[in-house]
Amino acid sequence: MKSFIYYLSFYLFLSFFSDVCYSQRADQEKSISEIGKVTNYYNLGVAYIMSAEFEKASKVIALGLEKAEEIKDEKLIAYGYFYMASCSAKDKNSLNEIEYLTKALLLFKKLDMTEETADCYVELGKYYFNNLQYQLQDSLLLGGNIVMRNHRQLKDEAEKRNSKMQSHILDISSLGAENKMKNYWLLFGATGLLSLFFLTMAYNSRNQAKIEKRLQGKFLHNLLLYQEEEKSKIASELHDSIGQQLTLIKIKSQNIHQKEIAVLTGNALDAVKSISKKLYPRLLAHFGLKESVEQLIHEYDAQTDLCFSMYVENVNAYFTESRSLNCYRLIQECLTNIIKHSKATSAIVTIKKAHMNVHMIISDNGVGFVEQNNKNGLGLFIIAERVRIMNGIFSVKSLENKGTSYDFLIPITDILN
Repeated sequence: MKSFIYYLSFYLFLSFFSDVCYSQRADQEKSISEIGKVTNYYNLGVAYIMSAEFEKASKVIALGLEKAEEIKDEKLIAYGYFYMASCSAKDKNSLNEIEYLTKALLLFKKLDMTEETADCYVELGKYYFNNLQYQLQDSLLLGGNIVMRNHRQLKDEAEKRNSKMQSHILDISSLGAENKMKNYWLLFGATGLLSLFFLTMAYNSRNQAKIEKRLQGKFLHNLLLYQEEEKSKIASELHDSIGQQLTLIKIKSQNIHQKEIAVLTGNALDAVKSISKKLYPRLLAHFGLKESVEQLIHEYDAQTDLCFSMYVENVNAYFTESRSLNCYRLIQECLTNIIKHSKATSAIVTIKKAHMNVHMIISDNGVGFVEQNNKNGLGLFIIAERVRIMNGIFSVKSLENKGTSYDFLIPITDILN
């Protein structure tokens, strides 16, 4: 649950961060687009003024001024006023000219744009000179006497203004591209961090699963060893204690001619020996795996209706006592499954040496089972764990109504070394 909350929090942060980046980029691109429109209107208006089409010039520049006021760009607004004043001057509209020049002058002063402020002074001086308002003209020319020297360069200054506006637009575009690249890098970094986070979580989960599996295997290994020790103790107690007492009872009952008691005692003694042998095969310690397996198969053949056949090579030298016991238990478990569940009429047991392995195959002709439904069964799980303890390979193949085959490959290299 905690990992899920981490994932969700990180995902929400990334989503919010991406939205902010894309929102900023969209606003910047929109601003650049609007500035471009205003500039186009102004350039078109100047072209109309140069062509003496003052009415068209006034309309186009007015549209540009309206756009500039919408985006609240004071610099573009000031240029709009200045161009409107120029248009009014060419059209002999004195009232509009003085109004627009005054507004442009105030904005250029506010923005600390020296050259543009000087141009306004020049135009105001020209206006009052043409209208014989000498006193105001003198004061205006006094404030802009330095600017008057540049009167002959008005055309060049206009071109410079246009160039500066274009440069301003390019600077904004460059800034937008730079911010866009920064946003991409930030997004890339955040994506990388998220990927690293998930990879770390996956790696930790995988390691945790391996540790749990190893601990589970170790626990089962110890459990099997403990079970074998307890089985050995119980088998020894049954054989040495209860078995001997039953033997004495049987002998005494025979001596006093109590045949019924002797028979019952004999049956009980046989049952105790059988249980003791199942708990721990004493023959295994004395004669090895080959003889113990053959004895086990003979007993099952005698006790059941199944027909058993076997081919068992002498592989005793390839196993320690603990490995021999594990192999014996594997065969015993498989044969028990066949007798209880397979409904088979025959079974085959093969044990032989194959290169550096002992190959054991146990098969029957029974009803089989669906592997998917039985792969997690406790019996098969214990068999697989016994094989894993010996570093072996185990597989089971089964088809409905076509029998089952258990296949074991146990390495002998450890023993030879």
